[in-house]
Amino acid sequence: MKLLNSSIDLNSLKNALLINEHGAEFLINGFDFDLQNHQILVRISSAENLADWGSVPFNSLSTWSIQINSH
Repeated sequence: MKLLNSSIDLNSLKNALLINEHGAEFLINGFDFDLQNHQILVRISSAENLADWGSVPFNSLSTWSIQINSH
């Protein structure tokens, strides 16, 4: 796939599917910004049962894959 742009609006990632290196699946619920540590936090829930998993730093997801919903 050829990417036409290397940036994306964070709102377009809401409800995207994240898959970690162990195969566990999560949905992106939203984003927060940690003012003290200057980092983006991603609010996630389990894709299986929608249980809240809290927030993880965006930069900790570098080994995870993402599937963005196109609708």
